[in-house]
Amino acid sequence: MTQRQVDHERPLPRCRAGHLARHIHDCRQAASGGGHFIECRCGATKRCADFDGALQEWKRMHRMRTPRPPAAPAVADNVLQFGLFNTGGKIR
Repeated sequence: MTQRQVDHERPLPRCRAGHLARHIHDCRQAASGGGHFIECRCGATKRCADFDGALQEWKRMHRMRTPRPPAAPAVADNVLQFGLFNTGGKIR
């Protein structure tokens, strides 16, 4: 058998219709139609070389957004800088 279902610790995201998704790995060579794909009752992705590519295609197919990492906080323009004291205690 050339295809096998791969189980993951975290479940795959469901499709827009709510069907469970399955990760399938076809062990044939890429030239022979092998690769990774994700399928449910109503559809399947195209074959990809790796699981990450298949998951990206699945999310694109079902219009799922991946949250972006939080942006670094912007530096305020109104920062006050006070003169530093040297060892003699005088302000420069």
